Amino acid sequence: MNALHQIESAESERSEPANVAPPLPIERHIVGAALCAERMRQLTEQLLLLLRHAPRDAETYARVHNDILDAWSVTDQHFQAYHAVIGCGGQA
Repeated sequence: MNALHQIESAESERSEPANVAPPLPIERHIVGAALCAERMRQLTEQLLLLLRHAPRDAETYARVHNDILDAWSVTDQHFQAYHAVIGCGGQA
């Protein structure tokens, strides 16, 4: 009976269409972009506090500015990857 079950299972697998694509990783890009946007918000708040209350320190401003640019770059990468997944129409 076990051999019969294996044969039926193999036949049902063959009858399924081979062109069905696995789910696309859209959620990963959406979540990644949202996390980066939150990081940019936090860094922008930090920069505002520095501008309002901290002594003028070029190194600190440059560090926070670079952190913001890095977060923006990663957000952009997620955005581009999201559009690439959408554009492939399930043919990834």
